[in-house]
Amino acid sequence: MEMLWNHIKKWAVFPLLMTAVGCSEAKKTTPIELMTSGIITCVNQGGGTTCFAGRYPASWDGKSMPDAPIVFHRPEVRTRAVGPATICLENGECFGDPSFGSLEAAEIILQPPEFGTSQVSSSWNLMCWMDAAGKPECWGHRWGLSSGLSREELRRFSGHYLDISVSNHSLCGSTSTGVSCEPLSIYANDYEGLFLEFEGFEAPCQDELYVCARKVGSPSDVTCWFALPPEEAMRLNDAYGVYPRVVKKSVVEYSCGGKACLNFGDRVECYSHENMDGDRYDVKVRELSAGNFHFCGVTEGNEVMCRDWGDMPANFYEKHRSIELLSLESWRELESSKALKDGKK
Repeated sequence: MEMLWNHIKKWAVFPLLMTAVGCSEAKKTTPIELMTSGIITCVNQGGGTTCFAGRYPASWDGKSMPDAPIVFHRPEVRTRAVGPATICLENGECFGDPSFGSLEAAEIILQPPEFGTSQVSSSWNLMCWMDAAGKPECWGHRWGLSSGLSREELRRFSGHYLDISVSNHSLCGSTSTGVSCEPLSIYANDYEGLFLEFEGFEAPCQDELYVCARKVGSPSDVTCWFALPPEEAMRLNDAYGVYPRVVKKSVVEYSCGGKACLNFGDRVECYSHENMDGDRYDVKVRELSAGNFHFCGVTEGNEVMCRDWGDMPANFYEKHRSIELLSLESWRELESSKALKDGKK
């Protein structure tokens, strides 16, 4: 990570400082957009993007150098979609981490179809979007809870949605009657309990173990349903209905990651299976965006503020390896060199 950080400093500091000078002279505030998935958070500001993974800025104005390593930076193009180990830009370029997935997965996820203005949602080696009629389309390889399912094992969706959110096992979206969730795998067609309906709700977000949505007509009323273990859910034919729920009012916004994080304006509360009482963070933010081990928000002063849950994100990547985002062409070259090296043995 330090080598990557030092390398990025050399070419990232100049455009960042130039942005700082330009903003200071014009005395303008550039809106910040956050995009998070897994351990990646990308900050879109102006016409560019800056991304973090594993370590996150405690407070960053988007102009000076942050107090956390930058893993990806483009001063003249914004991020379009973020996956747990993938970044796709508005110009159609995609980058991913070769420590996850395979070349076959990269061939799909790093050259996605034309999304147009459609909403995009991504998970491990998987990307979903909606066509012009609101029908979900998904594309991926070696996705799933064990990251072992092929593109041929993705279900074809017949329903129509207003929005979508995907995890590694399901797709949820808003319909005319509420929130519907469908399994991604073709092998789940026979398990009725995996097809879920939350009537009277809309705008879902989800992670592997829960779904959150707001009440239609009362958008500040948010409910999060936490799933039963798969074996018990199949036995009862009910994945979410009998498990304790988190029901909250006066919610400004919410975001799903390793924990379900709710923004009340004067604080953020995050909930999980391990802590249904929630963790409270006395921060005032907007643009709340939650990841696997952290959340970020934009403060009233238009600065990026992040909080992580202990040392999990940094320790995870220090123990395994730092994220290294490569283009599809670089990934192919890496795989070719590996194959050539293995062939000489």
